[in-house]
Amino acid sequence: MAYLRKVRGQFWSQVRAGASIEEAAKDCGLFASTGRRWFHQAGGVVREYVPALTISCRLTIAKREEIAVQAAQEKSIRAIARAIECDPATVLRE
Repeated sequence: MAYLRKVRGQFWSQVRAGASIEEAAKDCGLFASTGRRWFHQAGGVVREYVPALTISCRLTIAKREEIAVQAAQEKSIRAIARAIECDPATVLRE
């Protein structure tokens, strides 16, 4: 799953840099149809927030402690996730 996020991020970076959908897909090792599908799914809009979605997070002891402290302070899942730079789903599972 992380690999797919990385490839999507590379695809959108190239499209934002001016590459055609087909060129960006080819450079990322994808079929042109996949690039067109991703573009269509995004509504034909180049998504600026893709890099933010590629956050990879391994919970260390320190991050687990930070989650516990902030949860005790009744902070939201999303606020905690932003603070420790992890996906909200990761924080929720913890």
